[in-house]
Amino acid sequence: MLVDFNSFDQIRQRVLLTGFVLGFVACTYASLELIYVKSHSSPIWVPTGFAFAILLIFGKRTLLSLAIGSFVSIILTRSFNDLPFYQTITIAAISAFGVYLQVLAGYKLLKYFKSEMDYLKDVRSTFIFATVSMVVGAIGATIGVSVRMIFSGFDFSIVSTLWTRWWMGDVVGLLVFSTLILSFYKKPKLDISFARLFEVLSLFTLIIVFTQMVFGEWIQDEISNSLPFLIIPILLWIAFRFSTRETSLAILIVAFIATWFTRNGMGPFMREDLALSLLVLQLYLGVITIMAIVMSVSVQERKRVKKEYSNISESLERRVSKRTDELATLNKELLIEVNQRKKAEAELKESQERNQALLLSLPDLIFLHDGDGKIIDYQAPDINMLYLEPQNFLGKPFESIFPADIANDLKLVFKKVFKTGQTQSYEYFLDIADQKSYFESRISLCGEDRLMSVVRDISDHKRAEQERGQLEDQVRHAQKLESLGVLAGGIAHDFNNLLTAIMGNTGLALMNIPDKSRAAKNLNNIEKASLRAADLCRQLLAYSGKGKFVVEAININELIKEMSKLLDVSISKKAKLSYNFSEPIPFFEADATQVRQVVMNLITNASEAIGNKGGKIVIKTGTHKCTKDYLSNSYFDDDLDEGDYIYYDVIDDGSGMSEETKSKLFDPFFTTKFTGRGLGLAAVIGIVRSHKGTIKIETEEGKGTRFRILFPISDIKLVKEKKPKEEYLIWQGSGTVLVVDDDESIRLLGKATLEQVGMNVITANDGKEAVEVFKQNSDEIKLVLMDMTMPHLSGDEAFKQIQKHRSDVKVILSSGYSEQEATQKFSNSGLGAFLQKPYKPSDLIIKVKNVLAG
Repeated sequence: MLVDFNSFDQIRQRVLLTGFVLGFVACTYASLELIYVKSHSSPIWVPTGFAFAILLIFGKRTLLSLAIGSFVSIILTRSFNDLPFYQTITIAAISAFGVYLQVLAGYKLLKYFKSEMDYLKDVRSTFIFATVSMVVGAIGATIGVSVRMIFSGFDFSIVSTLWTRWWMGDVVGLLVFSTLILSFYKKPKLDISFARLFEVLSLFTLIIVFTQMVFGEWIQDEISNSLPFLIIPILLWIAFRFSTRETSLAILIVAFIATWFTRNGMGPFMREDLALSLLVLQLYLGVITIMAIVMSVSVQERKRVKKEYSNISESLERRVSKRTDELATLNKELLIEVNQRKKAEAELKESQERNQALLLSLPDLIFLHDGDGKIIDYQAPDINMLYLEPQNFLGKPFESIFPADIANDLKLVFKKVFKTGQTQSYEYFLDIADQKSYFESRISLCGEDRLMSVVRDISDHKRAEQERGQLEDQVRHAQKLESLGVLAGGIAHDFNNLLTAIMGNTGLALMNIPDKSRAAKNLNNIEKASLRAADLCRQLLAYSGKGKFVVEAININELIKEMSKLLDVSISKKAKLSYNFSEPIPFFEADATQVRQVVMNLITNASEAIGNKGGKIVIKTGTHKCTKDYLSNSYFDDDLDEGDYIYYDVIDDGSGMSEETKSKLFDPFFTTKFTGRGLGLAAVIGIVRSHKGTIKIETEEGKGTRFRILFPISDIKLVKEKKPKEEYLIWQGSGTVLVVDDDESIRLLGKATLEQVGMNVITANDGKEAVEVFKQNSDEIKLVLMDMTMPHLSGDEAFKQIQKHRSDVKVILSSGYSEQEATQKFSNSGLGAFLQKPYKPSDLIIKVKNVLAG
């Protein structure tokens, strides 16, 4: 089937089927026109060729219409008029079945031999078609002869002849008409050039004329019997020059002309026996048809093959050219890719070398783990950094490498990395070489089923953090001590003001009553209590670093030797005191009284640490070259200068101290004794700091304590200022004194004391008022007694403004702070003298007398 009949719509299908019926009828009429009247046979039975061609083109859907066409043809042509009508109907039905059977058999045979339905496509298919045509003709002849013999009477003498003619008629019809229809259906390309048209018209004219000459008895000669074969060259010419369509058309023309003249008793094949002449004609037509068609198909196949070969050749050339271009392009791309690959390889090599160098330069350990956490590879900048030998950790589980707690933690961390895909950190420590080594491990994914851990030794970092924490603790401690010192200094200052009023008024009272008065004893007791309170204030000032300084060059060995008797009686009777002096020893600058207080406090503390169990106390002196590191590890670090320091140690083998006790040792009011006040060691730290020294402590519970006090060495020898002895001199002064203090009791005390010795006194309650009063009475005022700390204007600010008004005025500065602390703002300013609070009236009188006299 060359056309899908189902692709047409129903109307078109019906039209085609009707056309097939009518076409079959028309072919029947045409064939009957060529029938030999006396033999009732046609040399070309066109309907069979028509039916077979339609079946090959449109498929088996046309079989019924072809059978109907056969049935209708017999009825309409009345081929069996001499028979009853019912027999005619029967013959028509059998004939229709015969047509159905013979063309279907031919169709099946072509498919069986795997031939193309288009049998004009190649020579093999053409020969198969010729063979199938003989079989189809045989089927048709057998059915047709059988019907005729049955319904027209049996005459076995003519069966073979009749069957042969019938068979040849069907075969010639199949070969000629099927080929013609199929060739026209294929619609070969028509060359309508003038030369081709002229050639084809000339050939067809020639074949028509020549066939008429041969079969029309235009030539009456014996040679005329050989002339029919001269038609063959013309047919071959047409077969060579044109398509199968022109060839089959030429054969049909020859067949019709030859049949026409032969049936009319003319032509080279005419015999007395009409059956014989018909048979010869059929053989002739069959031979020239097969020959011409095979030649035409062969030529067309050759042309097609040549064209296909040409197309294949051209296609191959195009493909080769295209492939060559592609190969050239690929070659260029390959060269580029090779260069890029070389460049990439060089970059990769450089990157690998750089990464390798980076890995080797990293101070970290790098481990590669499998999915179970086992170490499968490692990178170590130094093999000595490894916790274990490689053979002891490669391929081993965590449990065989780390302690159980670390191994369990690492398993959890590894699971978390696999689950989240995020890098995790884990810190741990190991006991290596009898010390803790700290490590930080950063674990991250390395592919789908591996992990990489980068392990860094952070021991130094941890130690630095600990040291920084200790330094911060020291800073906080120093800040706390400084805050407490400020508080203690403020309290001592205010107490000194109160004590000044108490001691001053007590002194005035003693000056105004007889020595044997009963009240004198009470007043003396008040004065003694005030002196003890003043001593307590001095300790507070010492703690704050603002105590009274009488700076001098001190030899620590001599100072301790002078105190030896006092120290011997100050310690427990069960404690033994010994000395270990380094001779000679350099001098240092300090207040001897405060240094004695430090020694006494430390000896007392050591004696109490020994208690009643008995023990020994050693005082040791010496020098030490102190570095920054050494000084920074002392109890407090005030950024002291490194250099040579003298020291004295107070060593006991008493109970020692815990870390908690040591951390609170110098806190004010902290004591481990039931009756202690907790100011002894607190004052020590203030005194030491005020002298630019420091303290180092070594202690262990149950084994004792060592206190080391360090002072910077000095080559300067200062002359000790001698404390003036208290005198109750009868002295009368003259002139006006301005007493300035924000405490009214002190102003009244000063006024009463100085008026008692004949002085005229003016008072002012702050610095601002003092400046105004001085401006109003500047010519009369001979002396100004001024407090240091006052509201509005402080003592130094008021002093400067007074000096601007009159530069020769004499000023005595009075303060509860130490002389150095109070007078540091008056350097080179003409300050007359300094009077330390608390003071007695006699101290004030002597100080005023000396200033006015000087």
